Amino acid sequence: MHTTCSAVHVGPRMLSAGVLALGVLFGCSDSSGTAGMGAVALAEYPSVEAGFLSALEWRFVGPYRGGRVVAVAGDTRDTLVFYFGAAHGGVWKTTDAGGNWCNVSDDFFAFSAVGALDVSLSHPDVIYAGTGEGLQRQFISSGDGVYKSTDAGKTWTNVGLKETRHISTLRVHPTNPDIVYVAVMGDMFGSNPERGIYRTTDGGDSWTDITRNPGLPTGLIGKIGVAISPARSSRVYAFVEAAAGDDGLPGIDPCRL
Repeated sequence: MHTTCSAVHVGPRMLSAGVLALGVLFGCSDSSGTAGMGAVALAEYPSVEAGFLSALEWRFVGPYRGGRVVAVAGDTRDTLVFYFGAAHGGVWKTTDAGGNWCNVSDDFFAFSAVGALDVSLSHPDVIYAGTGEGLQRQFISSGDGVYKSTDAGKTWTNVGLKETRHISTLRVHPTNPDIVYVAVMGDMFGSNPERGIYRTTDGGDSWTDITRNPGLPTGLIGKIGVAISPARSSRVYAFVEAAAGDDGLPGIDPCRL
């Protein structure tokens, strides 16, 4: 099944403070180095004086139908291609830096709530989306695990963790798109067996719960974040909310896996 895409165009005068999906700072380039990235080669940009950049302003690039957004990622090969996951609107894609948007998850996702999204640095056609809104709030939409695309969003497949309900963070290994770390919130309002940090090394065919690996909190855990060092991909950081004194700092326990 293929999604029929009806692009949403955002004109220059269509500005609204009521709905915020994605902001792009046009003309501002990242001049930070990428040494140690291995197979990932990102473009180098010329340096620009700070005074010149001070004249730039953020502007709304749409779309209006997406709802609130907590997950945004871009294609390292093409600076005009971005994706975002909406809290109630699925995954959207632009190929012209926000001029037009297309929903690419309709007909594939069983739940439209997206809490996490990441594009592979080494293979940008590979995208992972974690469903279930990851923001703790009174009204929240759940999901049914992780979806994967290997063709830049044209088609998607559910690759597991279906009982996780809410996924707050998802990170793809910088040089191997088959290795993914997922930070799972679980049920926001009750106990849930699938809650914590999960890892796959085979592109989602199987998942390993690494929540209780040595160094991580042993008691009740709450909000979780995860990040992979692009310079040293074997180094993975997890930020875990845990009880004070439970193998870490009060409130937040930064751990290195």
